[in-house]
Amino acid sequence: MDIRSPEPYTFQSWVGKERMYPPPQWYGSSPALVAQRGRPWNQDRTDVPWLDRADASAQIDARLAQGLISGDEARLLHRWVNDGYFVIEGALSDADDMETLDRCRADIDAFWTTDQVLEGLQVMSLHIQGRPPGPVDHAELLSWPLEERIRLRDSQIWRVHYYHPHSEAALAVTKADAILRMTHLILADDPVLINAIAFKWGSQVTLHQDLCSYHIHPANRLVGVWVAAEDVDPDAGPLAVYPGSHRVPLWPGHTNYPQTNLRTCHVETRYQEDEYLKKAVEGREWKPLAIKKGDVIFQHPLQIHGGDKRRKPGKSRFSLVLHYSIPGGDKLHEVEGPFNW
Repeated sequence: MDIRSPEPYTFQSWVGKERMYPPPQWYGSSPALVAQRGRPWNQDRTDVPWLDRADASAQIDARLAQGLISGDEARLLHRWVNDGYFVIEGALSDADDMETLDRCRADIDAFWTTDQVLEGLQVMSLHIQGRPPGPVDHAELLSWPLEERIRLRDSQIWRVHYYHPHSEAALAVTKADAILRMTHLILADDPVLINAIAFKWGSQVTLHQDLCSYHIHPANRLVGVWVAAEDVDPDAGPLAVYPGSHRVPLWPGHTNYPQTNLRTCHVETRYQEDEYLKKAVEGREWKPLAIKKGDVIFQHPLQIHGGDKRRKPGKSRFSLVLHYSIPGGDKLHEVEGPFNW
């Protein structure tokens, strides 16, 4: 596939180590009052990326005619416009790429058994009897018996956000040529990494739109990138999408996005958004993407997707989920908490 070399980039503005938060106690508070926090944000729905505009397909063809993009790149961009996602098979495919992905998997397993604390690393979604829900700092994790750590690693569905500062291999994946090239074309700007999430197991995460998990302004300047670090077994809980669902608007209850989103909303608000998404995909095709090692999925920020069912609970699904925005597009530190994570 003809994916051209990316532009030269600087990485100084890429996200580093960020803290996750334990969920607040929302019960007894008013969802309406929670939604009023923070400053007002401009909600100009006409300010959208070039591939969300009515003339997107014509603009892709024009760039192809001008020699600015290859035929394969044009085909992928048309797929983005029509379906809200595309897959580059073998995006990371040479011997060095394969070795990097192997090291990625080894690193994701190894931080559970090391005796060296990785400052800033936090494990999410663990369920520990007698411990309140919320992120587990690596230092706390290493204070537990080795046998218990291994049991939790291999029996629970967990994830690590902002993983790239803790693994040279993961950081190398975030800078892969095909990823940088295509995110640059989609965003029409330098791609800025705002998160890298490491998984060992299929997440079975419920339906969502990635935009609602981040604080992006102007809206839609976000690309989700899903990298398979091993062949994905169809029964291991692959990522699944509803093709074409990227045309479903953000839940209208998020009236002051990026302040109001899944990370800041009251739990009752989340239930309402869940129902909105379920209704939006009625009659649509649910498409699991059991891709191969080194394949990469690119997703529109409004694409409705989730994790398919894990039919083989002991089958791993090592992957990295990356999110890129434009310079200054991530408003993480400009919104008010408390935060759900």
